[in-house]
Amino acid sequence: DGSCQGKGIFLTDSAERACAFSPAAVAQTYVETPFLIDNFKFDIRIYVLVTSCDPLRVYLYDEGLARFCTKQYNAPSVENAQETIMHLTNYAINKKQENFKCSDDGSTGFKRTLTSVWKWLDEHGHSSQKVIDSISRLSVSTLLAAQPLLVNTARNLNITSRDDRGLASSE
Repeated sequence: DGSCQGKGIFLTDSAERACAFSPAAVAQTYVETPFLIDNFKFDIRIYVLVTSCDPLRVYLYDEGLARFCTKQYNAPSVENAQETIMHLTNYAINKKQENFKCSDDGSTGFKRTLTSVWKWLDEHGHSSQKVIDSISRLSVSTLLAAQPLLVNTARNLNITSRDDRGLASSE
């Protein structure tokens, strides 16, 4: 279900507690020293388009999205572990905060364009191109690893209907 919107996400130092939460739960190691922009945690969304599985044809969109926490970061502790707005970048959680702001051009605030993040990196002595190249390699490597399954799935798609524009729905 894509409507979780941060519900059920929590910090724990207990693998047992993380595993006991739900059989369908996903657990991941918390990055204790995250890269911060202006002392805020953030994540980025990159958009990748696969137009062919065989041969594999992949496009990485130039623009993307960066989502920021609305409270400045402090390392997790017993005192702040429940402060989701410091540790989670989920839009559904952070948009409710009084200080949540976004600029019209997406260059500042808590929801920004990926271009603005690349600019910030370059202005602060980091190479955005190195990050872009790493993301590109990771995207291609991931898709290459999944290519046999993608090809098989694409060949076995069941086209269930077409709309008046010729676009197909499949299962």
